[in-house]
Amino acid sequence: MITTTHSQTLARSTVVDVLACIRQEWEEAAGESLVGIQGSVGLILADLVSGLALRPSEQIQVLGSALHAELQGILVTIPENGKGL
Repeated sequence: MITTTHSQTLARSTVVDVLACIRQEWEEAAGESLVGIQGSVGLILADLVSGLALRPSEQIQVLGSALHAELQGILVTIPENGKGL
């Protein structure tokens, strides 16, 4: 189980569901096997913090302040509710 800094616990099944959803979105976007796809690690991390619905302070902790700021400029906002990246 993953424990956030706000003592909120995510069930293992929730994490698996989020990761599977992210993979499906990447597969749909790529239209081919993900094995040969080159991608941005920063955007992958952005998908993860969004999918796991991390709070802004947790997002900064995971991404680091420089990457978080850069992604804010690209994505406008990283939503806390895990929707709309």
